[in-house]
Parts: sequence; C-alpha cells; structure tokens
Amino acid sequence: MGPAALLVDVANWSTILACLVLKLPQGVALLAAKSARGVSLESLLLELSGFIVCLRYMSYYNYPLPTYVEYPIIIVQDVILLLFVLHYTGKMKHALPYTVMYPLIIYLFISIYIAFLAGLLAFHLHELNNSPPPHAHFKFDV
Repeated sequence: MGPAALLVDVANWSTILACLVLKLPQGVALLAAKSARGVSLESLLLELSGFIVCLRYMSYYNYPLPTYVEYPIIIVQDVILLLFVLHYTGKMKHALPYTVMYPLIIYLFISIYIAFLAGLLAFHLHELNNSPPPHAHFKFDV
C-alpha cells in the first residue's frame, strides 16, 4: 500500500469517525436542558431531507460505499434528534404521521426528480442525434 492509498484510507476513516460523533453535542445539550428551545423542527427536517437525497443519489448511481457511508450514520443521528425535538416540544403524538409520511414524500419527490432528469436527458440525446424527441409527433406551423 503506497502513501497515497494510506492517506485516502486515513481520510475515509477520519470522516467516518467524525460523523459518528457529529450530532452528539447537540443531543447531549437537548437531554441536559430537557428542552428543544432553539432547535427548529423545520430546519432539522430540511437537513434530514438533504442527507437522504444525497444518500439515495449516490446509492442509485452505484458510487463506491466509502464515498457515502457517512450519510446513514448522520441520518440515524438526525432521526434521534428529531425524536428528541418532538418529545420536548410536546409533539411526540405527531411522530407517527412524520414517520409514515416523511419517507413517502421523500420517495415521491426523488422519483419525480429522477423522472424529470431522465426525460431531459432523453430529449437532449435525441436533439444531439438530430432526430425529433420521442414526444414530438407533430409540428406547429406559425
């Protein structure tokens, strides 16, 4: 193993180790204060959405696992923080709808986005080949 490969391994492992404790201070602060004051539920959901989209993108396009292994670790920590926030704001009874609806909404948005990109790619590929796109069966005369 050369020095470059060793450096890459050290960088990968240090990233994973840092991600293991990334949300720990925030979780400890929430537990110690027994309050979610100052933590925005909306921003936590937005952050969680971003990590899920990145994870889905990288897994869908078969990126090597070491390039995105930190995302599941951070997602688990964000879900735990989300449960703390729901508990301390008295909204724990809302956790079930969040738990059911959130993955469905994320899946729906990702599916729509990927379908849009696939359609855009098909359109441009046909345009590059100087052929009409698959949905252009007729012309408009102006």
